[in-house]
Amino acid sequence: MHEKSKIAVLDPETKDKIAAGEVIERPASVVKELVENSIDAGSTRITVELQGGGLDCIKVSDNGWGMDRQEALMAFKRHATSKIRSLSDLEKVSSLGFRGEALPSIAAVSEIILYTKESDALEGTKVTAYPGQEPRAFCAGCPSGTTVIANNLFKNVPPRRKTLKSPGHEISAVTDTMQKISLAHPEISFQYSHENGLVFQTADSNDLMETIACIYGTETAMNMLKIGLKHKEIHITGYTSKPCLTRGNRKDQVFIVNGRNIYHETLQEAVKEAYYTLLPVHRYPVVVLNLKVSPEYIDPNVHPAKMTVRFLEEDLIMKTVQKAIKEALSDAKVVPEIKERAKNNSIRVQGRRNAAVREQKAVYQEAFTAQEFFHREKKCQHISSQETERGPETNLNETLIENTNYWHSAVKSKKDNSFKETFPSLQVIDQLGASYILARGDLGLFIIDQHAAHERIRYEYYKKKFAGRGVEIQYLAVPPAIELTPEESSLIDNNQEFLNSAGITLEHFGGRSFILRTLPIEIKNSEAENFIREILLLLRNSKVPNMSTFIEKTIILAACKSAVKANQILKKTEMDFILDHLAATEVPYTCPHGRPTLIHITFEEIKKYFKRI
Repeated sequence: MHEKSKIAVLDPETKDKIAAGEVIERPASVVKELVENSIDAGSTRITVELQGGGLDCIKVSDNGWGMDRQEALMAFKRHATSKIRSLSDLEKVSSLGFRGEALPSIAAVSEIILYTKESDALEGTKVTAYPGQEPRAFCAGCPSGTTVIANNLFKNVPPRRKTLKSPGHEISAVTDTMQKISLAHPEISFQYSHENGLVFQTADSNDLMETIACIYGTETAMNMLKIGLKHKEIHITGYTSKPCLTRGNRKDQVFIVNGRNIYHETLQEAVKEAYYTLLPVHRYPVVVLNLKVSPEYIDPNVHPAKMTVRFLEEDLIMKTVQKAIKEALSDAKVVPEIKERAKNNSIRVQGRRNAAVREQKAVYQEAFTAQEFFHREKKCQHISSQETERGPETNLNETLIENTNYWHSAVKSKKDNSFKETFPSLQVIDQLGASYILARGDLGLFIIDQHAAHERIRYEYYKKKFAGRGVEIQYLAVPPAIELTPEESSLIDNNQEFLNSAGITLEHFGGRSFILRTLPIEIKNSEAENFIREILLLLRNSKVPNMSTFIEKTIILAACKSAVKANQILKKTEMDFILDHLAATEVPYTCPHGRPTLIHITFEEIKKYFKRI
């Protein structure tokens, strides 16, 4: 049993370490705080150097305004800041730092040496600050600006140092931080290196595309789309990737609000919704999104390290971001091309001289001029040309081509559909591997995934149909009995409203057996049990189901089940039907799951393969 202890005020050293722990978690935190101080000081050149993953030494130098001796000493006192003077200033703060916690927090867990000089001063100032000691100032000769050196990070806090990962992991975290800061400030030249050499360097060109090329490479830069939208007090600029360029995580989604890099789930969700049905599951676009919002509409004082903000009109922000990205995507061609990989076509950005950066910029600007946007970094998998044995003939014309008049009217009504306008005119050549349609067009050879293409057709057809009349159901003449697990049985009992909205009627038949009375009219009897189990899986994976989301996923599932399958031999008339009706869809380039419906091999690439050019 613990003994009762008296309440007491903590000693200054303990308070400093606790406060530092709220702001300084790892070397990347130190770099972030120091670089943001340099940005706020009006710097146009900032250099960051690491040793030992940042644990041994972090050095940040800038050419900013610098400080006199009194200011340099004051900067090490808690809550000493030049950014705000009163509570009302928080409502319109526009600087990156404003708490006055950075330097004292870093000094509490490392040994700091600071050099600083104002541009018109005859001499500079050197300040040394060690944990548990008062800072000391000396006269020093140094260039204009400020240099901060933090040595032996967390040496006086062994438990914190032990929790850090390897130097390689810490360097990776610092690199991520530096990349995002560089993208937020293309007007500043950043040079970032560690003992292994230069990692990257950007030019102070104020050209975000140039910075993207320096950070992510030319291939990525050529597959980015420009964003620009102003709505009320929100101004959105930046770049977002074409659907052919994705990542396995959201690490390369950069959100900048009034110059501050933030993490925000609402913005991530807005990007996800903007790409809905354009990307495969668990694939994410590359995004550099810059939002300028009136300071009165955001609250930056919600996180000790200022890693996020609170929007006062979050719904408006989300809808505006979605609109900006959708407009960029609607103007883009999104058919992926198969490109031959040249032996020496990649330009590595060494960043040692600005000339290299300028050369790289010229390369991707030339690519933009030539409209060569769709070079895929990964080699496409070889598609097997081995034909399967001819099975039972399909009858798309009778079973799947319903409401042809609807589709013809849909084509005529798409006056403002950019996807429709750019979709190529195609003629069927033949079927390949009983899974792919070969077609020719004015721009070369096209290979169409018959299942993905027909799935897109069915999805948009069902969605329009559901919006008009709801789900059409069929009553089963011979209702099958389905044996379910206890969990599945519970899902049926608790989600009757959702199931009925999807056209599914299940009656309890004793034990864990259920009789299936109705299904959506598009689902074949042979697919009934599998369809029901997948619907239950959707319910199980949704902790709090939303009706509109559930209906949307049901429509996608119904489209998948009713579409032609791979390894299904088609007649020419059926292939013609798929191409004609694919061209009439809103988004013909991907299936509802985000997989591409077709790929393109240009005549130029064909000539290259045959060594004609």
